[in-house]
Amino acid sequence: MFTEHGDAAAVLDPAATAEAYALWEATVGATGTIRPEQLRSLAMLHLCRFQADVGNTDAFATAMNLFQELLRGRPDLVPAARLTDVAAVLTVTEVAGRDAARH
Repeated sequence: MFTEHGDAAAVLDPAATAEAYALWEATVGATGTIRPEQLRSLAMLHLCRFQADVGNTDAFATAMNLFQELLRGRPDLVPAARLTDVAAVLTVTEVAGRDAARH
């Protein structure tokens, strides 16, 4: 596992993302919802992808977006080390949304 052993190949392999989203599709397609634990797993995968390849800003943005969803409903599943990042992104997003609504 990447977080334990630092094996970047485990999270950078395109198969890792494909498998994660296959799980997403199977769950959401069958039930219309995804369990918070599965959402956290997807967020962690993207966060690990960013940590393994710091230039991968798409992975960081995806992780933050997924963590935002968790912060709204299950903040206990957002890693404490990421709370500040997620809250900052959420604040920027909300301010931008309010500014866009004014215009």
